[in-house]
Amino acid sequence: AMMLGKSGEHLKSVDDWTALIQRDPNNYKYWRLRAVERLSAKEPRPALSDIAKAIEINPNSIDAYINQAEVYDALGERENAKAAFEKAIAVDARSIKLFWARGEMARAWGEKELAIASFTRVLEINSLHEDARRRIYNLGVLHPP
Repeated sequence: AMMLGKSGEHLKSVDDWTALIQRDPNNYKYWRLRAVERLSAKEPRPALSDIAKAIEINPNSIDAYINQAEVYDALGERENAKAAFEKAIAVDARSIKLFWARGEMARAWGEKELAIASFTRVLEINSLHEDARRRIYNLGVLHPP
């Protein structure tokens, strides 16, 4: 299933994930990855229900909350995307991947303050993260932390 998604055959991959879900309906990764494929196939509504199921099974999956934010973003539901990030932060406030994803999404939205705050948090977690430092600088902070 992973290989099919990479080749652009998203609907075929959705079918593969569906078969895996039928065999193991409590595997949150299968639900999450089917949601990712559905989003890639421009099917955000079904992706939203899949990602909700993944979170129901494993409410501690940072990746699932990031994917949920991506789905909400695709639906134009920015406040829900932000809420998904907040839920993820409640699970793990030290996830570089989480704050990086929120920073990138905020940057795409043109929400400079949220982007800077997110990339600054990345630097607080890992002071050697040069990409975060560059992002902050490119957002207009001349002397990043």
